[in-house]
Amino acid sequence: MTLLHRASEKRSLPRHIDELNLARLGLISMQSRVGAGSTSWEDEYGEGDERMSVKCIGTPQYLVPFGLDNDIIIGILCLFAAQGFPATNAVTGTANQFLRASGLDTSGRYHRNLHESLMRLSHTNFHIERGWHDGKRYRTVIFRHLHEIMFDTGQSGGTIDQDSLTLP
Repeated sequence: MTLLHRASEKRSLPRHIDELNLARLGLISMQSRVGAGSTSWEDEYGEGDERMSVKCIGTPQYLVPFGLDNDIIIGILCLFAAQGFPATNAVTGTANQFLRASGLDTSGRYHRNLHESLMRLSHTNFHIERGWHDGKRYRTVIFRHLHEIMFDTGQSGGTIDQDSLTLP
């Protein structure tokens, strides 16, 4: 399986991997479940003129990221670091490697959860308005956590399973 992560500058990281903006902006709900109609949310942070706007726009099929998606995205970041921050921004591994990097079991249930999580992370857009300021100008960024996902499966239209392998 290959995941294309959004571009970022290469820099040395401590042993514990965390994505500062992911933690700072609270992009993924910690709830273990979200309602069937949870396809978007928005919030504002800060004080006075220094307020940033954060919008999450999911899809009716996959909803917005929540719960386990935090573990999956941190696992992807750990694999990205372990693979030496590839210049292509592609993270490659088996389904089991992604699950283990996320601190999760490799049972069939978690393969289904991994598939659902990757679909949410690749189909959800985030709009951060006025999220960063250089003293003169504000920056707005619109992104998805994952740009592209490639995996093989034993069945047509199937989901990620224990035999899903990296694609060339």
